[in-house]
Amino acid sequence: MKSLLLASLIFCCSAFSPRIPLVRIRPRTEGYSDRLKSRLTLATKPDGTSSLRASSFFEPQPTSCEGKVILITGGTSGLGRESAKRLAKAGGRVIITARDEEKGEKIVSLSKEESWNSAFPITYITMNLDDLDSIKSGVAQLTSKLAADSDSDSDSSQLDVLMNNAGVMALPERTVTKDGFEAQLGINHLSHFALTGLIMNGGLLKPDAKVVSLSSSAHSIASARGGVDFSDIQSERGYDAWKAYGASKLCNLLFATELQRRYGGGGKITSTAVHPGVVRTDLARYIFGTSTVDTDNPDDDGNPIAKFFKKTALQALALFIKDVESGADSQVWLASGGAKKEGIDVAGKYVVDMKPVKPSDAGTGETAAQNLWKISEALTGIEYLES
Repeated sequence: MKSLLLASLIFCCSAFSPRIPLVRIRPRTEGYSDRLKSRLTLATKPDGTSSLRASSFFEPQPTSCEGKVILITGGTSGLGRESAKRLAKAGGRVIITARDEEKGEKIVSLSKEESWNSAFPITYITMNLDDLDSIKSGVAQLTSKLAADSDSDSDSSQLDVLMNNAGVMALPERTVTKDGFEAQLGINHLSHFALTGLIMNGGLLKPDAKVVSLSSSAHSIASARGGVDFSDIQSERGYDAWKAYGASKLCNLLFATELQRRYGGGGKITSTAVHPGVVRTDLARYIFGTSTVDTDNPDDDGNPIAKFFKKTALQALALFIKDVESGADSQVWLASGGAKKEGIDVAGKYVVDMKPVKPSDAGTGETAAQNLWKISEALTGIEYLES
């Protein structure tokens, strides 16, 4: 029952509308040749029967990212890996963060096997987002990598895109990072606040770069409770997994808008927050305790009642959740310059399904965004230089 309730909660927090499993067709500006590809997913059941489900995903032009240097946090799996793959295939020089060399090398090998970008293969820096010292070390690696690349290509000395993608979701127990931050706040928000600040302070971001920060419609959970509770931002008085997750996603949104207010405009950076949708892998991992989703045979731990509720919830939600490919659409669209090509203003905006939408009321609070900025600087010890 608990799993079913949690699944329902995620669905209620989703910003996208219920849809039947048909190909999503998105209007495009005339002459805009980036493609939204249709895809059929074949689901084979234990009895040998199968069903076809149509989905679609955005694919930028093969040359749309040529000459662009892109850093993606959490690029070894999920939305980060999918974004890295598509942006590399579009000609981008993609750098990902990996928790260790093994994970980084695995993606490098995969990218070569699948020929993501033979001219500029994927590279990585090691960085743990639950450790400020590791983030600082990662930025030092990035500085060296960009300096080395610039010896052969002066345009590679700075980032064109910073994608703050990595995160955790609804951790069942309150845990803390190496620096003592509540884990969801620390990994989802404070780590990216620190990383972005270190990159900007180090002159590693081009003046007109794009900063894409993954938020979520789950920020409405915090909004419904009055926004970020600055008196207990670390959830020390009482921990609720979804409240803490919603608050961290609201922090992502407020950070993106405040970054734009402070450093955007007039040809400067464009900072945007994104809701990827409720993505299939997230539902499996954080609600049903498995890395894959089998709607007919969910893991039941030997409990037939648990199996019934898991199966019912999964099958009901199957029509409304996204796969990783379509979940990555908005961030790939933004990183590849899709908004600019279509003449859509995304500066300081909240984007869902490749279009700006109005966030919850708490997501538009300038005072809250400024307060969060000050608290984040105090907690991380990272003060942004004046623009």
